[in-house]
Amino acid sequence: MKEDETYDVTATEVFTCKAIVAVVSTSLYILYFQIEIIAAQIAIGFNIAIHNTSIYLDKLVCFRSLMFLIGLTSEYIFYKTLIAFSEGDQYFIRMKINQGVEAFGMGCFGGSIYALFPQHGTAIVLFAHLSRLLTFLIQFFLDLIFPHNPLAKIRCQFLFCSILTATAVGLLFYYDSTRCPTLVNEEKDQVSGDTNNGTNGDVSLKGNQKIRQPRDFIYTFGRTFSPFFMLSVGSLLFDIPFPGILPFSFLPREKCHMITMILPIANISGPVLLCSLETTDKFRQWEPEFNSGWILAIPMVVIFIYAFLAIHTRIPSAKAIRNSRPRVLSMTFTSAFCFSFLDPLSFAGVAKVIFLSEDFIGDVGVLMAHQFFCQTIRFIYLKIAVGYNVTRIGLGYKFPKFRPNHRMSKSNAFWYIFKNTFKKASKDTINDFRMSIKDYL
Repeated sequence: MKEDETYDVTATEVFTCKAIVAVVSTSLYILYFQIEIIAAQIAIGFNIAIHNTSIYLDKLVCFRSLMFLIGLTSEYIFYKTLIAFSEGDQYFIRMKINQGVEAFGMGCFGGSIYALFPQHGTAIVLFAHLSRLLTFLIQFFLDLIFPHNPLAKIRCQFLFCSILTATAVGLLFYYDSTRCPTLVNEEKDQVSGDTNNGTNGDVSLKGNQKIRQPRDFIYTFGRTFSPFFMLSVGSLLFDIPFPGILPFSFLPREKCHMITMILPIANISGPVLLCSLETTDKFRQWEPEFNSGWILAIPMVVIFIYAFLAIHTRIPSAKAIRNSRPRVLSMTFTSAFCFSFLDPLSFAGVAKVIFLSEDFIGDVGVLMAHQFFCQTIRFIYLKIAVGYNVTRIGLGYKFPKFRPNHRMSKSNAFWYIFKNTFKKASKDTINDFRMSIKDYL
């Protein structure tokens, strides 16, 4: 009987730890993904000019990404500073001081959650994307309550975010009063105990357990190479066209609202499947089979190319995308579905290689580098999207006619768009600090 009681307590503690991380993850990433779901409401509520809608939404997404990047950088500098002035008590600093301070800046410190809770990587990704579904459900009921008042719906959405954030702040402090931090070490010991057959140059034996040897940054980076770059490639193919090109460049804003509302279904497909695999111990560690996730980038490449062809050419198959909600919906949904696998495979994969590998202990600096790299590269992609949309709209490639107002040859037009995309992106990055977003109201 006592054995059963011990098991029940342990199961309850594990559930409590995951539940806390789930709430924190939801509160963090609902701020990150919310704009994607209520984009049409923002455009209508703020009365954004139709030709400026793509630019305005891209700038909102960029500014949000910039704040996350600044928060991640500040957190890392803060952590390194404390370590420099502290000797031997790094764990205390990481789990007690740093965690509480981050809670007050939750909107800016989203990336550090993987460093704080690496053992819950899949749960973090799952509930990050479930925040999209939560936003969708809230928006669904708000559409029924305030059918013709978009500003009221926007206010209610952000009021809910404030309440959820306050709840997560309290749970973060409660987390340290539980046995959750000690359960991390127990899970690592279990991984070592399950792989006690055979040794290699990185492993020694102690009793029935492997003693995993720590490895340096270069070795760890090599082992995490595949999942490390999955998100950056997926982000290139998804963040640049969405939402400025797909769907808002091809449809009226009212039709786009339905598309952005159902995207959470695609967004949570990957995390739900991977979390199910982890629950059945099939995604407990990173295995070579998961490298096949790169196959999902192929349809994303096709959609990416066709989206640009639909804007700049008169190829019949590409031109048919314009003002066709079924085609735009299928393209946007498919791209989001594929990205929903690359995203969690990247974040959870890097964390699992570093902390749960059988034969070595990875350098945690790779995890921080991955977070910083992902936020930086996504910000760059989003800025490129802004620069491109400003350039193409200035040349007349805009809904509904996509009629260019220039007489340049195709090659000259290509190089003009290419150069001005990066020129406008660089200029817009500087303007972010001047809050030039008001120019598009």
